[in-house]
Amino acid sequence: MNPDTNATIAVPSSSSTTTENTAPPQPPVARRQPVESVLHGDLRVDDYAWLRHKEDPEVLAYLNAENAYTDTFLHQTTALQEKLYQEMLGRIQQTDLSVPYRLRGYLYFTRTEVGKQYPLHCRRADVENSPEQVLLDLNALAQGHSYLGLGSFTVSDDNQLLAFSLDTNVYRQYTLQIKDLASNETSPMRIERVACAASASTAQQFERMIGLSVTQQWLKPRFSAWVM
Repeated sequence: MNPDTNATIAVPSSSSTTTENTAPPQPPVARRQPVESVLHGDLRVDDYAWLRHKEDPEVLAYLNAENAYTDTFLHQTTALQEKLYQEMLGRIQQTDLSVPYRLRGYLYFTRTEVGKQYPLHCRRADVENSPEQVLLDLNALAQGHSYLGLGSFTVSDDNQLLAFSLDTNVYRQYTLQIKDLASNETSPMRIERVACAASASTAQQFERMIGLSVTQQWLKPRFSAWVM
């Protein structure tokens, strides 16, 4: 398939159906715009690099056309889709609890609740009848975002601070945040595009590591390295 560079994006009607007298909906065709790049002496040509620009009106129009095509093509299976979804959902234990693991006097675990998409990360002291402490409620953090991914989840060695990183753009570009587990407050400081996190023996060392991770970056500007 070699579509013309100037091919337009056709948006199928969501109300159309396929009969003997009507043609089936046709998928939109993305135009080709070659972009050349050289890496290690290798020439690479990407005809669809323009689709990387997520906020470009043309990219959004193309994605909307893809969605409209899918809706039209699968319109007759809407009831079946819902039936299959409910059947699969019925086989999932929505309220569940992970097996806890011990770490420096605490039991750490996750749990899920009915109707909520993301788990809650919790801990409790490793003594009988100790209360639960919710460290992160990903459902609350996901509000206002269409996607949420948890990267790092590291508690300082003195159990006082939690370093966690979140991805809200699906590109695994994580933003690091620090939470005080005693006050349950999250620092307003955010470190963009952090690759990983490491623990430290005290909260003070933990904070010094954070400072180093901001100023010392290795390999590429997008890669933040934690250093001791």
